[in-house]
Amino acid sequence: MRVNGPELVSAYYGESEAAISKVFQDALLQPSIIFIDEIDSIAPSRESLTDQASSDMETRIVATLLSELDNLE
Repeated sequence: MRVNGPELVSAYYGESEAAISKVFQDALLQPSIIFIDEIDSIAPSRESLTDQASSDMETRIVATLLSELDNLE
């Protein structure tokens, strides 16, 4: 599966997390390899985070991504 990172990021609360979870749920339907292109749009470097709102959003998105990765078999 090829996923573009910027397509997963939404300005609305919870939509980015839901999009990431959906990618992994779809991957469970059959043996899959997930390739996330431009993953830096999901998890930019810490130096690029300037305000608290961006930081909170990025933290939630990265936490969701790590949680989904942790649940892989």
